[in-house]
Amino acid sequence: MDEVCSAIAGLRNTSPSANAVSAPMLKLGAAAAAAVVHEIVCMVWELEQAPAEWKQALLVALHKKDSPTDADNYRGITLLDVVGKVYVSIIHNRIRAHLCNQLMDAQHGFRPGSGTNGAICSMRIMMELSRARRTPLHAAFV
Repeated sequence: MDEVCSAIAGLRNTSPSANAVSAPMLKLGAAAAAAVVHEIVCMVWELEQAPAEWKQALLVALHKKDSPTDADNYRGITLLDVVGKVYVSIIHNRIRAHLCNQLMDAQHGFRPGSGTNGAICSMRIMMELSRARRTPLHAAFV
C-alpha cells in the first residue's frame, strides 16, 4: 500500500487519459483512492495481465505558436492511463532498487545522481592525462 501511495504522490498533474481518471483525482482521493488502486495493482500482478487500456495511448496535438493551419506549429503529447502509470512506477522503483545494489559505481546513466555527463567528464580527464604523460589509453565508453 505504501508503494501505491508513493507512486500516486509522484504523479505529475497532467491531463487525464481516455478513461477521464486524472492524477489530481487520485491525489485528492487520498487513502480511499489508494486502496482501490492497490486492489487493481494486486489483481494485475496476480493475473500477470495488464488491462488493454494501459497499453493504449491517446495522441493529442498541441498548438505551439504562429499559424494554426501549419502542421509544424504543433507538438504531440501522449496521454497514458493514470492507474497504469502508478503500476509502472511501482515496477520501475522495484527494479531500480534491485539494480542500484548490483551496479558498480563506475556505471552511469539511468541512475539517480550519476548521469552520463560525469562519465564523459571523467573520460576526458583520462584522455588529457594520457596525452600529457604520452601513455596509451585503452577505454570503452558504451
